[in-house]
Amino acid sequence: MVVKEKRGRYRYILFKNNGKSREQIAVKIKKSPVKIKIAFYSDEYAIARCRHRDKEAAISFLNSIGMKTIKTSGTIKKLKKLIGFGKPQPCQSSSATNRAFFIALFLW
Repeated sequence: MVVKEKRGRYRYILFKNNGKSREQIAVKIKKSPVKIKIAFYSDEYAIARCRHRDKEAAISFLNSIGMKTIKTSGTIKKLKKLIGFGKPQPCQSSSATNRAFFIALFLW
């Protein structure tokens, strides 16, 4: 028996929250026929979590209450990167500046 069989697999659904607060969305989601939970919330987007077998029902429910679903993923990390909440990338210009400084130092 695999651990995922006991715990279950989840899918994360990225949707636009249309300016509604987290509490307003939570009240609407409680009326869902499938179990949906808000995993992440920002000013513009939200990410809902559901069981992998209930993904299609969750997407249709979110669309029916006026939320525009954008993408579905197996990891929340990928969806956060998609909307810009991932780890910040290191600045490329500073590393190029450092390399140029060391080259100039050695050539001096």
